[in-house]
Amino acid sequence: MELFGSKLPQARYNYHEYVTAGSKLGKQPDLTGGGLIRSAGGWRGVQQLRKAGSFQKSDERILGDGDFVESVLAEADEKMSLRFAYKSKGISLDHLQQAVATLIGIKPEDLVGASKARKVTKGRILLCYLAVREMGLSMTEIASRLKIALPTVSGAVQKGEDVARAEGLDIVKLLNVNI
Repeated sequence: MELFGSKLPQARYNYHEYVTAGSKLGKQPDLTGGGLIRSAGGWRGVQQLRKAGSFQKSDERILGDGDFVESVLAEADEKMSLRFAYKSKGISLDHLQQAVATLIGIKPEDLVGASKARKVTKGRILLCYLAVREMGLSMTEIASRLKIALPTVSGAVQKGEDVARAEGLDIVKLLNVNI
């Protein structure tokens, strides 16, 4: 925020003006492309790497060297494998909602709708985080299920990561499944 103003309304306005001015510039060659070509400094860089016998893993969506690209893709593959494993075991949002409610000591239906009760808020934060980040469900689906606003889900996902980490919460143990 500080880059665009010290007060939120002014920062938002200045940011909007900045984006508008940038969009009027049109396509910028130095901001297009990605992956290995851009990381290596263009096609010449790629050709030099190949002549030197250096073949690197690349993906046009990821800017970085081969080792970095491999680590990002491996992490993404691991997350996708887990998400498919949950589905194959029949684990649904209902199961997760029940498990979180049991962990917190409330009824699953207490997580639905607006509530400022501490236990409910904590449970909703954990449910949003686990459903979105671990199970790969959409924030829109979670917002609809819990009858809360989409920005509320987004904020809960961010907070939920901290809560889950602080409590050493593991979704596999929470759901009591073998994956």
